[in-house]
Amino acid sequence: MSLFRTPEKPGSVTFMLRGGPDVDLLRFALGLAPRGRKAKPLAVIGTDRSPNFYAGDKTIGSFVLVEAKTLAEIEASIAEVRRRKRSFSGVVINSVTDWWNAQLEAHEVVTKDGGRVVPPRAWRVLREEREQQIRALQSLPFPVVLICEERPVFERTEAELREVGTREDTDKKEAYLSDVRLRLFSRAGTECAEVLKDRTGRFPMGAIVEKPAISMWLPPSVVELVQAQIERTQKGASA
Repeated sequence: MSLFRTPEKPGSVTFMLRGGPDVDLLRFALGLAPRGRKAKPLAVIGTDRSPNFYAGDKTIGSFVLVEAKTLAEIEASIAEVRRRKRSFSGVVINSVTDWWNAQLEAHEVVTKDGGRVVPPRAWRVLREEREQQIRALQSLPFPVVLICEERPVFERTEAELREVGTREDTDKKEAYLSDVRLRLFSRAGTECAEVLKDRTGRFPMGAIVEKPAISMWLPPSVVELVQAQIERTQKGASA
């Protein structure tokens, strides 16, 4: 029996979003939330209170929330999503920066001068555990959204350090694991997305998409399901 097989399109997409404090990354991610009484809710794992501000917002579909502020709470929430995967339509982690920092803190040791560092021997274990966790999320049968904070990238010149760009404030490997990487920003009052990576082939790398919606990158089967849920809701309201 051959080990090779015909490739099949994956049923889900893993998004990595980043942007400055002037853009609403969470609202963009909540575009995944389905509508309709019988629709499976979107699971949101938040490390702060921000998702609560969208409660009752009629422009957003159904979602359920866990406020997870410790590493144990974050990982328990992710474990529940994996265990109850048939109960949800997708998952948003806001933010993976806080999750990564909590993991770093758990591996830190106190140095002789009172500082805290992650020992060199711990880095390999930490990154291997993290990669396994991200790949486990990717194996779920629905979209996964990883929201990151931005961190500056500096380049040393002869006289000083100069900021030359930004990147996701999390483990660098996650940029390789994600299917779609977007940097959201505002230009002349219009929300835009810079496409940093797109395995779906929807947009070329480097494209600037004005007024983006997360549904633009979803597989047709998912988009059709969400649209059908919206139509059923509209019919029910007009009946």
